[in-house]
Amino acid sequence: MNKLDDILCFSGGLDSFIAWHYLGKPPTVYFDTRLPHCEKELRFVTHITEGEVIIDHSLDFSSEKEIYIPHRNLLFASRASVYAQKVWIAGIKDDNVEDKTEEAFDSMTYCLSHIGKEPVVVDSPFWGKTKTQICKWFLQHKMTEHNKQEIGDMLNYLSISCYSGSSDACHMCESCFRKSCAMFNAGMESFFNNESMVEEYKNKALNENYVKERNEDIIRYAEWYMDGIKPL
Repeated sequence: MNKLDDILCFSGGLDSFIAWHYLGKPPTVYFDTRLPHCEKELRFVTHITEGEVIIDHSLDFSSEKEIYIPHRNLLFASRASVYAQKVWIAGIKDDNVEDKTEEAFDSMTYCLSHIGKEPVVVDSPFWGKTKTQICKWFLQHKMTEHNKQEIGDMLNYLSISCYSGSSDACHMCESCFRKSCAMFNAGMESFFNNESMVEEYKNKALNENYVKERNEDIIRYAEWYMDGIKPL
């Protein structure tokens, strides 16, 4: 099999959706891990790419009881390297997962290159940007063709950042919270409907659980949300 120059691990979520545009719409691979949210992710990914996506069924997490899978990104990078020499995974500055950091990706690059027959690079285009900042980039990038409402609609309805088993975004889970918070801080309309989770995240941010920018974004969003100006 002839390898591609590069490939994006594409979930259809906010980060990978923006990365796809940022990188000039490269080839994509979706890993159907058999988790409850995969059916809707695959539907979104297929629609976004107009069917031009590699669907990989080699990783089966259906027996797992938790959404968080340890070393998941290492497994994705390893499998994606079968298809391309450079693997893009949309890690961002304010990610809070041990296998989604610049250092972790450098280690993956070293490991996969040294145990394989040819060099592999695992990277993200967004190490210097937070989730809010990549939303701002998308907004600025699309402003020549669309108004702010239309751009917000693209992120709200064409990307899917939700780990529930519902057929669409639940607007209540942690992933939906992060999407809504980032879009709000980027100046776009957002949707979320879980007041207790907003309060929980605010308390974590006040305790400085995250990087400075993420703490500030969460507090700003939570104060707006708790003031009664809540999303639909």
